Amino acid sequence: CDQKQKSYSFSFLWHSFCILKIGIKMLISMILISMIIKDEIVFSKVVQSFESEPYCTDHFYRGIEPKFIQKPSYRRICQTKESINTRKLFYATLYDTKLKIPVYSAYTLEIGASQKRPKWMVEPQLENKTLGDDMVTSRSVNRLYEFKTQASDQDYKAYGKINFLTRGHLNPNAYHDGRERIATFSLTNIVPQYDKFNSGSWNKAESAVKEIMAKYCFGNQEQRTLPYVKKYVNAEAYFITGAIPSDHPSDVIGRNVTIPKMSFTAVCCTDPVRQKKFSFGFYGYNVRDTRLQGTRAVDLFELQDLLNKEWPGNKKNGAQDVWFFEDGCGAEDGLIYVNTMNRKLNGNRKFRGRY
Repeated sequence: CDQKQKSYSFSFLWHSFCILKIGIKMLISMILISMIIKDEIVFSKVVQSFESEPYCTDHFYRGIEPKFIQKPSYRRICQTKESINTRKLFYATLYDTKLKIPVYSAYTLEIGASQKRPKWMVEPQLENKTLGDDMVTSRSVNRLYEFKTQASDQDYKAYGKINFLTRGHLNPNAYHDGRERIATFSLTNIVPQYDKFNSGSWNKAESAVKEIMAKYCFGNQEQRTLPYVKKYVNAEAYFITGAIPSDHPSDVIGRNVTIPKMSFTAVCCTDPVRQKKFSFGFYGYNVRDTRLQGTRAVDLFELQDLLNKEWPGNKKNGAQDVWFFEDGCGAEDGLIYVNTMNRKLNGNRKFRGRY
């Protein structure tokens, strides 16, 4: 369409045709992009408080969010998959827009079927408060967003592989049933994890605690067919999984996405009918040296003390004062499950994790 024409009238018609042709191409591209995005729409909402959004607190023990010292850069996000169920929020995330990683994701365990992995998504409202609630694929907005307050998939693709880093779920997709897993593929639920840690000791810990909850909380570990049915139908397993930022500002990938030094999980089982509850936690070191990537289960209070000690900064400029569950959720009864999990993780070997 850029060829020069000698005839003025022909040139006018030719350029009109070219403009129409370009317009049609742009329209087709927009339709195709919208179809791709629509097929994978995830609904999420940045909120002032989790209590302000119906159903968002369903994934907190007693409906109360964990205690963390709040920073100006923190944002609360309620997340779900819109096309699955507009009235159900699948998990809640506290996100640090300065470090571009989540502080934690809070969720409940639902054992179920697998699902084809979708494309990675980002949160429009972190880019601009006036944008809608529907999340979009990172790839579709790579040239539109500045990504000053959140990570993009390009940050992981371009820089992660050369540094042996991968996308590490906080809320694991394997902890949900079928299409509900799609909602976990938001980059606001992801931190950079070293690949051997992600697929090694941390993955082993996620599987071990899932087995413990299935057996001791839900009472039906041996079921091998789906859908999974709880023996204790009123039992609920609450999880809070997060990451402690690195002490070193240079530990970043891409556009200053912070690499965490530790990952942690606190878990609480409660069953009001059996009047049973217990809680404990585990943590692991996100380091490149595989010899130091051990993961260890501990009682809830020890985990809280560890996080408060290891969180970067001091009480004045950023250290934490973590308290996971209101009334501790039976932390005093969690030691037996700590020992069970450590046997699954390490056998009789001594815990080696250290950064």
